Amino acid sequence: MAASGSLKSASLLHFELEVRKSQQPATTRPSACLQTAMTAPPPTFLVYFEWQS
Repeated sequence: MAASGSLKSASLLHFELEVRKSQQPATTRPSACLQTAMTAPPPTFLVYFEWQS
């Protein structure tokens, strides 16, 4: 269970970095960055996120 949580956190962190590079680098808050991503998530990530969950 602990390993699963760590993997999930790593996935979200990696996604956060990808979003910062691909969208608005000015966004420094992880919550705001993630919220922006959830507003219009890439189809590939959406499937990946569902699979991780």
